[in-house]
Amino acid sequence: MNNYINRNIVSQIKEWLSYNKIIILYGPRQVGKTTLAKHLLKEITGSEDGFISCDEGEASLVLSSNNTEKIKNFFGEGNFFVLDEAQSIPNIGLILKVFHDAYPEIKIVATGSSSFDLANKTAEPLTGRAKEIILLPMSWNETKNFFHSNRNKNFVIEKFLRFGGYPEIVKSESDKKAISILETISSSYLYKDIFMHENIRKPELITKILKLLARQMGNEVSYNEIAREVEVNRATVIRYIELLEKTFVIFRLPGLERNRRNEVGSRKIKIYFYDLGVRNAIIQSYGTLENRIDVGALWENFCILERMKEISFVGEHRSHFFWRTDNGNEIDHVEEFQDKFTWFEYKWGNKKENKNSIRIFEESYKNSNGLLVSKENFEEFLKFNLF
Repeated sequence: MNNYINRNIVSQIKEWLSYNKIIILYGPRQVGKTTLAKHLLKEITGSEDGFISCDEGEASLVLSSNNTEKIKNFFGEGNFFVLDEAQSIPNIGLILKVFHDAYPEIKIVATGSSSFDLANKTAEPLTGRAKEIILLPMSWNETKNFFHSNRNKNFVIEKFLRFGGYPEIVKSESDKKAISILETISSSYLYKDIFMHENIRKPELITKILKLLARQMGNEVSYNEIAREVEVNRATVIRYIELLEKTFVIFRLPGLERNRRNEVGSRKIKIYFYDLGVRNAIIQSYGTLENRIDVGALWENFCILERMKEISFVGEHRSHFFWRTDNGNEIDHVEEFQDKFTWFEYKWGNKKENKNSIRIFEESYKNSNGLLVSKENFEEFLKFNLF
C-alpha cells in the first residue's frame, strides 16, 4: 500500500496559504501532522528542504533569537517552510508575528500536538495573521478512499468501531498489528502533552478517570459521581477532563436548552472519544461487534465524530448538543446552525425509532428536521443539511 494517505484538510490548508495566512496545524500525536506537512511541502516546492524541526538544536537557537534577519538566513532560499513541533519554541507566536510582518510573502505551516500548548502560544500574537486547523484521526471518507473498492462498507465500519482511525491503524493488515499500535499510542503518547506541560501530581488519577469515562461513553456524566469514585474533589475532576479535551482524547456534548423549562440543558453533559481505538485500548476491549454490549454506544460516538469532521471539511462551524427533558424524552444529537436545528437518532441493530421524542422536539423547535441514522443511510447522513 502507498505510504501516504490523502487527507481532506489539505485543500483547506492550500486555500488559507493562498490568503497569506500562517497555518497553525495541531491535533493529537501520531495522527500524521508531520507526514501531511512534508507531503504538502514537497507537492508545492518539489522538495522537503523547507522542513525545519523546531526541537533540534540549531533551529531552536535561531528561532528563539527572534532576529528576523537571522531567521531568514537560516531558512535560506524559498518561500514556503514547515516548522515542526513549533510549540517547543518559547514565544513562538510573537516570533512568527514579527517574521510574518517582515516577510509576508513567505508561507509558513507550524505544527504542534496540543491545543493548550501551540494554540495558546499563537492565538493572541497572530490575531488576523493565522488560521488554526485541527488534524484528527482519519475520517470515514479518507479511509474509504484509501481502501478504494477493495473493502465493503461493513468491513470499514467495523474496523473503525474496534480500532479507530489513526493512519497506522488504517494501514495495518491484521487485528494483532492494530492492537499492538493502539497499545503503543495509549501507553506512550496519550498523556505525553499533559505530563510535559501541566503540573500533574497524580498521573494515575487521569488513567482512572479516563477508564470511567470510557465505560460511560454516550451516557450522561456526573462530575460529582466520578469525584466520589476516584476520591478527589469535583474541581480536580473537571480540570482533568478539560485537559483530556484539550489534548484531543475526549470531547463533551452539552445538553440543549432553548425552549422548555424541563430540558436538562447545560446541567448535564455527555462525553465521547476522538478515537474509538484509543477508547477501546483504555478498557482493553477489542472484540468483534457481534459479541459486544457497547456496540450502540460505539456507533453513536462514531457517527457524531464523523459528522463533526465532515462539517469541518466544508469549512462550517456548528454547535452540537444532545437533548433530553426531565420526563425522559431524548434525542441523541442535535446541531444548531443559523438558528436552525437538525436532530439525529443513531440506530444500530434493533433500536426502534423514538417517535414520541422526535415529535415533541419538532413541536418545541419549529425550524427543525432530522434523520434516523443506520449503516444503510450513513453516507447520506454525512451530507444531510450541509451546504
